[in-house]
Amino acid sequence: MNVTEVTEKIKSIELFKDLILKDASIDSQHGMIKVKPRHFKDANKNEVKLGSSYSLFVAHMYQDSTEMEEFFYLTFNRRGEQRDYRRRSFYGIEYNRIFASGCSVEEIINDFERQLIGYSLK
Repeated sequence: MNVTEVTEKIKSIELFKDLILKDASIDSQHGMIKVKPRHFKDANKNEVKLGSSYSLFVAHMYQDSTEMEEFFYLTFNRRGEQRDYRRRSFYGIEYNRIFASGCSVEEIINDFERQLIGYSLK
């Protein structure tokens, strides 16, 4: 089991066909999907500015440790800024964040796919 197995299975999901993966290290890998930047007001009249990419980070923890059980985790999100209604300054946000984990490649992929139901890359 390694990180590249997880990222290759994610890349086989239709929503992630444009995923650009960076070189994997021993225990982690980064990836990104390019999209158009967005600027909008949400339901609470907060101003939101989203960047031009979604980022994916996959890691394999405790793979050589006998004390802890090894597992995988991943985060998938789009970074941006938000300015609350009637406020002056923006602050950083993680928009539509997904966190998934599992002890095997199958577990983490199943958890990730379950959370992707109804997800859109807009």
